[in-house]
Amino acid sequence: AAIRTYEKNGLIEEGLLKKHIFLGGLYHDLKIMSISNGNIWISKNNNHLAFIPAREGSVGFKHKNRLFFDLTADFVDQIPWFDETLVSSDDTTVLNKAKAKNYIIHERSSELSGPAVSIKSVIKNVISDMSLPDDTYLWLFYLPVLYKNSDDFTKAKSIIDSIQVDSLCSFIPAKTHP
Repeated sequence: AAIRTYEKNGLIEEGLLKKHIFLGGLYHDLKIMSISNGNIWISKNNNHLAFIPAREGSVGFKHKNRLFFDLTADFVDQIPWFDETLVSSDDTTVLNKAKAKNYIIHERSSELSGPAVSIKSVIKNVISDMSLPDDTYLWLFYLPVLYKNSDDFTKAKSIIDSIQVDSLCSFIPAKTHP
């Protein structure tokens, strides 16, 4: 049953070691499996993913996403109920920082990296490319938005946990804009 579950979620058999394990007085085969097609398998238990989109071609403030990545990553790492953090980028510097933190990586195509590309298009592409389960909540972290308060996220999660919701948006009053 476990092997069927693994295969259903994208793992493929890489090899079989015949009579490799001696257990209970008998030799047993050992099946070696890996993730197929470079996709990341995320189990149904991993429902809350911190999602950090970070394209390379920043307009106005060059490489701002590189500068703000560490602040956002440190914040996300402090929230214990995020099952994983997923970074989508075409910037090798950002991707290397994400790899160093053992985040899930989505290498964004150039078609989805321009300033006119909507975040909705990026999210739809990530969901498709990564084969995310339907019950996964993506928590969007825009790098240039520097205000982040973990209590706000915990309150939002409590709403999700208490009622059935498909999406949730929260806003805070801007203190720097009219």
